[in-house]
Amino acid sequence: YEQYGNVYERFIFGTAEISSFEENDSSVIVKVTGKIKAVELETGRILFSASEQKRAMGGNNAATISAAFSSLGRMYGERLVSDLP
Repeated sequence: YEQYGNVYERFIFGTAEISSFEENDSSVIVKVTGKIKAVELETGRILFSASEQKRAMGGNNAATISAAFSSLGRMYGERLVSDLP
């Protein structure tokens, strides 16, 4: 808080990883898992916490991985906007 409390009110952080990757002759299925928290810096109170998974299917490894992470990020963005006080 001492370092950022005068500039920022909240801190949002998280992680994301590929939790499953399946590839066959014609398609790729990727599952990504993420965890995210939003903390009020002045009090240390957790304002938001979630752990979610998203899947994507496609024909190209890089594009499918990108789609899965994009979907996860978009979902977290929507939830943060709707759920944060």
